[in-house]
Amino acid sequence: EVDGSDVFGGATIFSGAIMQIGYTTIALPQKPAPNTVITLPLSAGTITLNYQGTTAGRHTFEAIKAVLGGQTVDLGVSQCFHGVD
Repeated sequence: EVDGSDVFGGATIFSGAIMQIGYTTIALPQKPAPNTVITLPLSAGTITLNYQGTTAGRHTFEAIKAVLGGQTVDLGVSQCFHGVD
């Protein structure tokens, strides 16, 4: 039986930062907790680090999930399906 509690993973970032001209640089944590969300200046979007989720028995892991201006870019994606008995 899959209840979502068995989803796990990890990510490591080396010297990562978000830089936007005219704004303070945002340092990224080296080992972000699952689903760490960073909101960009001026509500330009969000960056989710170490995304982990389960939908319809499909486990999804994404190192970086960027949502900017209605567009989503996913980097380092892995998915697996665990059938329910």
